[in-house]
Amino acid sequence: GNGGRVNWWTSELANLKKKVRAHFKRAKRSRNWDSYHNLLTKYNLAVRRAKRLSWKNFCNSLEGVKDTSRIYKVLAKDKSSSLGALEGPNGELVHNPQDILELMANTHFPGCVLQQ
Repeated sequence: GNGGRVNWWTSELANLKKKVRAHFKRAKRSRNWDSYHNLLTKYNLAVRRAKRLSWKNFCNSLEGVKDTSRIYKVLAKDKSSSLGALEGPNGELVHNPQDILELMANTHFPGCVLQQ
């Protein structure tokens, strides 16, 4: 395996995590939790941002039916996964699952027609 490594993890996130741990230890002694909570929030936002960017880059790298159908199979098997929202061509967020599928199909396979 890859030793538990994920492609979105960066040295900046690792450094931020170390700072969070240090602030946690300091807060336990001093009982001043504000600094720790602020840094933890910053860290969690950075992790979410990194994951989102990694997913976006992955989706942009998909080429052809084979890659895209593999993703569809994975998402279809996992009932807890959801597409969330995608950004439409005019910058609007698309939430409806059918509209998301149409957007993905038109983006990756221009001119294709989805069958119901």
